[in-house]
Amino acid sequence: MFAACSPLAQPVSPSRTSFLLPDLVVFAVPAAGVVDDWRDIQPPALVIEILSPRTTTRDRHRKRPAYLAHGAGDVWLVNMDAQHMERWTSRSEFPETQTSSVTWTPSDGSAPLTISLATLFESLPSESPRNPR
Repeated sequence: MFAACSPLAQPVSPSRTSFLLPDLVVFAVPAAGVVDDWRDIQPPALVIEILSPRTTTRDRHRKRPAYLAHGAGDVWLVNMDAQHMERWTSRSEFPETQTSSVTWTPSDGSAPLTISLATLFESLPSESPRNPR
C-alpha cells in the first residue's frame, strides 16, 4: 500500500541532517502503518516536482539527483508551460519525456496509475499565468 502526501506533511531526507520538500511525494506504507520519526521512513517510491521559472534549475539539477541518490523509485518533473513531463529513474541517463500520458507502476504489484497529461493540463484554470488561453 502507498500513501501520497504534501511536502509539509512529509519531507524527503537525503541524510539525517537535511531534507528536501517536493511538490508531491508517494511512500510505501510501513507494515505497522505508523512511523514514529519522519527520518526513519523509507525512500519515496515517487517524487513529483512542478517546474516553474523560479525553481526549474534547482528542481532539475539539484533536487532530482538528490532524490534519486536517496533511493526514489521515480522522479517526475512536470513542465506546465511546455505541457510535458520528464520521467527519471536511477537508471536514467536522460529522461523519458511524456506528452500524452504517464504511468506509474508500484513496486508492490498494485495496479498501475495512469495519468492523462492532456486532462491534467486542461484542468488548469483559464486565468492561470502558466496556461494562457
